[in-house]
Amino acid sequence: MLTLTYREVLSMARTVVSLLPLACLLTLAFVPSAFSQDPLALTGHQDAVSTAAYSPDGNLIVTGSFDRTLRVFQAADGAELRVLDGHLGQVLSVAVSADGRRVLSGSRDATVKLWDLYIPTPLNRYEGHTGPVRVVQISADGAWFVTAGDDQLAKIWNRADGMLLHTLTGHEAKITQASIKPDGTQIATGDEAGLVQLWDPKTGTAVAHIGAHTAAITGLSFHPTTASLLTSAADGTAKLWTLPTSVPAPLPPQSGAITQVISVQDGKQVVTGTSDGKVQLLTLTAAAPTARAFAGHVGAVQSMVLSADATLLASGNETGAIRLWNVADGADRLSLMGHTGPVHALAVNATSDKLASAGEDGTVRLWRLPAAASPFVGHTMPVQATATSADGKWIATGSADKTVRIWNAADQSVAQTLPGHTATVGAVRFRTDNMQLASADESGAIQLWNVADGKPQGTFHGPAAPVTDIAYLPDGKTMLSSSDAGTLTWWQLPSLPAKPLAGHTTAVSHVAFSADGKLAVTGGADGSLRLFDPTSGQAARALTSTRGPVTALALAPQAVAAGYAEGIIECWNPTDGTELGAVMTPATTITDLAFHPQGKQLASADEAGTIRIWNLPTPSQTLPGSAMTVTAATYSGDGTLVALAGTAGGRPTIMVRDTAQGTLKSTQLGHTSTITTLAFSSDKTKLVSGSADKTVRVWNLATPNAAEAYLYEGHTAAITAVAFSTNGAQVFSAATDNSLKQWTTADGTDVRDLAGHTAAIRSLHLVGNTLVSASADKTVRLWNPANGALLRSLPHTVAPTVAIVSPDGKLIATGGDGNAVKLFNAANGALVATLTGHAAPATSLAFHADSTRLISCATDGVRSWSATGEPLERFPAEAIRAVAWSAQTTVLGADTKNGLHTITPTFVNAFTGHTGPVTGLAFSPDGSTLFSGGDDKTVRRWTTADGKQVGSYTGPSAAVTSLSLSGDGKSLVAGSVDKNVYTWPVAAATATPVPAASTFVHPGPVRSVSAGPDGTRIASGGDDHAITVWSTADGNVLERLLHHTLPVLDVALAADNQTLLSGSADKTAVVSSVAAIRVLAAAEAAIVGLSLSADGTTAATASADKRIVVWNTADGKLLHESTTGAAAPTAVALHPDKSQLAIALADMKLNLLPLTAQGLGTAVTVTLPAAATDLAYHAESGKLGVTCADKQLRVFASSTGTLLEQIAMTDVASNVAFSTTGDTVVASIANTAVRQPLALE
Repeated sequence: MLTLTYREVLSMARTVVSLLPLACLLTLAFVPSAFSQDPLALTGHQDAVSTAAYSPDGNLIVTGSFDRTLRVFQAADGAELRVLDGHLGQVLSVAVSADGRRVLSGSRDATVKLWDLYIPTPLNRYEGHTGPVRVVQISADGAWFVTAGDDQLAKIWNRADGMLLHTLTGHEAKITQASIKPDGTQIATGDEAGLVQLWDPKTGTAVAHIGAHTAAITGLSFHPTTASLLTSAADGTAKLWTLPTSVPAPLPPQSGAITQVISVQDGKQVVTGTSDGKVQLLTLTAAAPTARAFAGHVGAVQSMVLSADATLLASGNETGAIRLWNVADGADRLSLMGHTGPVHALAVNATSDKLASAGEDGTVRLWRLPAAASPFVGHTMPVQATATSADGKWIATGSADKTVRIWNAADQSVAQTLPGHTATVGAVRFRTDNMQLASADESGAIQLWNVADGKPQGTFHGPAAPVTDIAYLPDGKTMLSSSDAGTLTWWQLPSLPAKPLAGHTTAVSHVAFSADGKLAVTGGADGSLRLFDPTSGQAARALTSTRGPVTALALAPQAVAAGYAEGIIECWNPTDGTELGAVMTPATTITDLAFHPQGKQLASADEAGTIRIWNLPTPSQTLPGSAMTVTAATYSGDGTLVALAGTAGGRPTIMVRDTAQGTLKSTQLGHTSTITTLAFSSDKTKLVSGSADKTVRVWNLATPNAAEAYLYEGHTAAITAVAFSTNGAQVFSAATDNSLKQWTTADGTDVRDLAGHTAAIRSLHLVGNTLVSASADKTVRLWNPANGALLRSLPHTVAPTVAIVSPDGKLIATGGDGNAVKLFNAANGALVATLTGHAAPATSLAFHADSTRLISCATDGVRSWSATGEPLERFPAEAIRAVAWSAQTTVLGADTKNGLHTITPTFVNAFTGHTGPVTGLAFSPDGSTLFSGGDDKTVRRWTTADGKQVGSYTGPSAAVTSLSLSGDGKSLVAGSVDKNVYTWPVAAATATPVPAASTFVHPGPVRSVSAGPDGTRIASGGDDHAITVWSTADGNVLERLLHHTLPVLDVALAADNQTLLSGSADKTAVVSSVAAIRVLAAAEAAIVGLSLSADGTTAATASADKRIVVWNTADGKLLHESTTGAAAPTAVALHPDKSQLAIALADMKLNLLPLTAQGLGTAVTVTLPAAATDLAYHAESGKLGVTCADKQLRVFASSTGTLLEQIAMTDVASNVAFSTTGDTVVASIANTAVRQPLALE
């Protein structure tokens, strides 16, 4: 049954649409003012809404329902004002009086009630019908009204006093429709038998009977201005009657039953809707009616409406779809979806821009007319990400074409095209102040951009895995990102730009920070060393060196130390750049350096696998003497005096000087030719000298003028060597004639000749009961000075130049044999060691007083050795004639220019055990322990005091390239060529090898590692050109810094755990900042969704391992966790107010879970027709937008899961985002982004 009435559009446009038999009547009315507000869905009825009407001023809406109530709503905001409760049966019909105060309702309880809209109880009750009242109509002047129903009666009532004026009898079937002629002069009623009767309301008499149809009357409508009546019926026909009645002209036959009919253009056209889904415009002409179809409607036509200006037609079907067309040309005006059942009534407002619908699902919905999506065209590959700025001015898109675009939302023009990404851009987000945009790609890069000018503002790199989403916290100081590797990373903003450190012209191989991070030093293959202020990146100073490429570098508050290929370590004062001195190690290449925590010692490692501990170098002291070319020199046994012989003033001269100050103590004159040899007595009271004049002279140093005590002339050739006996009472002297004589100092009496050498004796030295002589006959001989007996002969392959006895008498040291120094066991003559390193024969040797060390000098410098023959140290001294040890364990040297040198040895200890180059060193915080790693794949632990190995660490399968200890000394870190970073806990030393606690896999060989102060972070650099910062808690990549274009050779993490210094083969050194604050292993598989609450305190993630986790963003703590069961999640959204979590699943389920402080509640589950591709909430409206694989965009009420709206997209959409106002969404479809207006208000 259908009743349609016409009213003047501008005063009140009303369409009354009835349901088929067994359904109800719903009347909807619009006035222009009704849409000056933003109406909402009207809810509250507990059963199907059967009827509704606007008040004439459009401010109120009255609805009737099967729940037996009428409800009054405020049209502006949908607020329910009151419930009119009084009927005992279903409310089937309502009508509002022209003055807007009175409402008439008809019910299945056979009563009619009159209400005041502002009073919850009825004003009057009209009884007289004996069956359901399906029709109520109020006359235009409001003076009377008509009711009709199942009792086959129509009644006319006086509204003022409620008196029954007339009962209209004559129908023999239930009355299904009624209509009052606009001028009030006639009433039409129709029944189930197809009979239409016309009545005079004044008299209640029938004026015409029309057997209009053969089935129930479904529609009656008087034309507003002409004398015609339109009827429709369940027999599938619609007829237009000219009044007074005449024979009706039937409309063309329809393919299905006519369910809806509307008259157009003064009755010359009608629109019909049928049960088989046909909507047609029929033009009624004298010849024959013509028809034009409106394409697109699916299913039985349940409702239709024509706009007041007859330009827009809408139809509703049984599945909840509403279709719209232009009347003039039939053009498609798109469709609306939202109702979950038949749409029973439609109405269009006076301005034709709003539509109301009522459905069997019990809802009345107010819509904006649907608008087509606006495409944002420009990307050349699929759009993978979209975002809308908070102010609605900008839309951002990221694409597989590796670009980001910022669009002007007003006109869809491109404001900025942002190149720079190297992979598909999969996420974009605006900062809350709309001034910055973040974009992320599948390489793991996050880039920040200035929205205004498109300039880059920083780049972050997380794990080398696709970034799946990013989100700014509201304060704009922190950003979260999720990755395909299952990590969730916190980033600190703003991004601090990297600062290149200028100056190097070749690879920067070594870098270091000071302990406080306020100073940085770099060393390169170009041999340059540069100090920088890491804060500003400005060079503080350059350190001068000519040693060649820097092979090792260390920095302490007291010194900068650099190692070089020739085994030299140079040190400078970092404050002013002054040279502190050099350590000349016996090694070839220094491979690493580490300062003792107290800064007074330095550890070095070399290519041979030896680790050495050094004191910091002290500059050598030189005391010049008077001009004299020195021909012989010797030191007293305690090193306090030195005697130097040469020619001064044309005469052979001996000068005795104080080694401490260089003061001249005495001068001896007497020799007539070159003085060739000197020796002190053990008590320093005598000096013996030998000369080419064939004489030996003894000088009494105890006298004031150190006068000559005795002249010995027993030799017949030039004297080559002299030595005192232990008590100083005898002298041993040798000459070029191979003679070796023993005589007394008191009177020159010959004691004996020590025969045996066959060539000139070059050196004599006596200690205790052993006299050692070195000869050009290639032998060194040991004699008993007491009886002159030859103890043994030590053969050499070339003539030795010097031989001495150790103070303890156990060792003999000789020099000159092939530039080597040899050590022999004095007791048996066995060769103990051959000491190589000099490039020339040794000219002087001296044992330390404790016999543990030996020094040697040659024309190429001075070296020290252990008593077992291990090389200890070299000294940068040249042209040294004689050497000795002082009582203070310094090395004394007398040069050929009469200069005296005091050199402080720096060697402390040596650790051996590695079988190849040692590449990494690290001290424990207290300096008691040293850790090392090397090419032999081992990591070792040593006690610094004695150099003993007390532990080892396993894991590396290839050479260890770098070693670092955390500042707290609790974590040891190593990098290896095997592409791994290893960590070990540092506990008490143990003989059992310690396995690696964790292994971090690098993309390429690792060249350098640096542990942070607390061990929570590790920085590594390698052949992948990247610096990788690791979180040691779980081994996740915290950040990757890609500042270099060639392998990273060294990296240092400052004490602030944030500032990094790196050097690279690309000739650059860079100071950068770690932006990542925290990284969590949020999942064991890819994170498919990240969503943040409006206040930024809470984040939710969904991952492919079927986990849903809610996080506290302040500290990264897990708040709540759940699983999705058998189906994996495809998207997640956290309600902005943190009250709900929406999870889309691969099994086409949408779960809405309440979220409280106690956890996640029981889900409301919505079954989707296809799997969701993305989700997004709108904060203010509570709408939840869902894009689905069936090319549909669906909008749900998040509180109930009720479908509000459904929009067909041109293809599968994803990356959905609401505008700030919530009336549009942005999504991606193929190579474009689209802005889709929503229709539901």
